[in-house]
Amino acid sequence: MQCGKGGGLKDGETNGLVASLKLCMGCFVCEVACKQEHNLPKGKKGIKVVTLGPYEIKGKLSMDFVPLATEECDLCADRMADSERPFCAQICPAQGWGFITMKKFWVCCEKMSASIFARWKHEVAHLMLQKNAFQTQA
Repeated sequence: MQCGKGGGLKDGETNGLVASLKLCMGCFVCEVACKQEHNLPKGKKGIKVVTLGPYEIKGKLSMDFVPLATEECDLCADRMADSERPFCAQICPAQGWGFITMKKFWVCCEKMSASIFARWKHEVAHLMLQKNAFQTQA
């Protein structure tokens, strides 16, 4: 995610995990890496990639993938303590996960026309972005 390529964290800023639905290709690397990084038991996931479809659009089959941070996600607190980004944001081959400040998030939102999921602490918001028209769904 171009807007979210920042490095370490700065004191006094609220950082959040943001996933671009446009960039997610459904490789599940973030889901597997998170589970291994945190040694989560069977049935628990910090990141869950939901598959939508297949469905038909204009005579062609299509499928979408929605990466979600679950209640198990602690934004990689241990990594954050060492000024590192969450593991999913580091390992995603499509660079679809970003870890950015709330301020930068809104700047990015103004430039994008896409759907993204964001997580700050334990609050998750799904924002449908369409040319500066924001609709927030909890």
